[in-house]
Amino acid sequence: LHPLPKGPLDLFTSKVISWQDIKTLLGEYFRRNNASSEDESVADFITRRFSKDILDNIVELLITGIYAGDPKRLSVRSIFPKLRDLEDQYGSIIKGFLKSKKQKSTESFDPEVMAINKRKLVSFKGGMGVLVDALYNDCHSFMECNAEVQSIRFQDNNRASISYEYDGSVKTIEADHIIFTTPAYVTSNWLKSLSSELSDLLNGIEYAHIHVACLAYHKKVHGYRGFGFLSPRKEKLNILGCIWNEMIFPPFAPSGSVNLTAMYGGACHPEMKGWTEDQLISQTLEDLETTMGISDPPDIVKTFFYDKGIPQYNIGHFDRINRIMEIVKKNPHVSLLGNYINGVGINDCVRNSYQFIEDLEI
Repeated sequence: LHPLPKGPLDLFTSKVISWQDIKTLLGEYFRRNNASSEDESVADFITRRFSKDILDNIVELLITGIYAGDPKRLSVRSIFPKLRDLEDQYGSIIKGFLKSKKQKSTESFDPEVMAINKRKLVSFKGGMGVLVDALYNDCHSFMECNAEVQSIRFQDNNRASISYEYDGSVKTIEADHIIFTTPAYVTSNWLKSLSSELSDLLNGIEYAHIHVACLAYHKKVHGYRGFGFLSPRKEKLNILGCIWNEMIFPPFAPSGSVNLTAMYGGACHPEMKGWTEDQLISQTLEDLETTMGISDPPDIVKTFFYDKGIPQYNIGHFDRINRIMEIVKKNPHVSLLGNYINGVGINDCVRNSYQFIEDLEI
């Protein structure tokens, strides 16, 4: 395992990037802008502006850690819009970074929310379930959980009739406005009667499957420090990456113990979709021994399988979302919100939710 560079100066001592790669990075300043107006893949963009080695050794790791996606299919306009804008405006990404000035945020959010806005790892002492519990405790007086929607009928008067089963009985309510926060493929089913085009656009958003193995050890089984590790495809390992939870969130593991989360699957590994729990555990133990030298059996193991885990912002996603929003604006009694629109992480969802409520007009 090798640490990733934390800043520009670390590039010169890093084992992840070669001197030739550093020369390529610096040379990007002088490289001519030869981009077309069409969307392109992250792989094509990074290779065109920098090199394939930088794609394989650095950028692909970021893509894996966030999207579990295929850089040959992911859209640079949706994944790295600022990089594309810098190239368009200044002719060079590095030149754009040097010339552009930092603008003060005009957001009016609370300081706590502005902190979430930044790319930080956040959690709670009791785990992320604390957030769900807090939402329920705050809203349970007007919330009905575990209700199964039976049908949604959109009426000519810009109202909707929703029938759902709750606590053994079927109920029907009339709504002036419906906010869909379900995954794109679920929302697609409910909007077929409203717009077949909208339904098809939503259903066309692909999702990557993710398998997760959580392992706990009652003793210290490794001496590494940091966030964890990500595995580039060129290493030919099955594991996408592993998070060292006891390092990031010490309350998650008692002193002297280890808590690891290993991730598998993703858009580049469709062959893993049918894996069983035994296969996942066996492969995880093998990969952790190969990468971290851990040969001890874990004291606790939990596995999770998500057939449609992370939405993929593939080429054309930017135009797809714009068209989706155009159709939604023509139907003022419907709004869409979810991690397939403007960021896949929880931080993104929290930020987008606050912005959505500020902009919402009912």
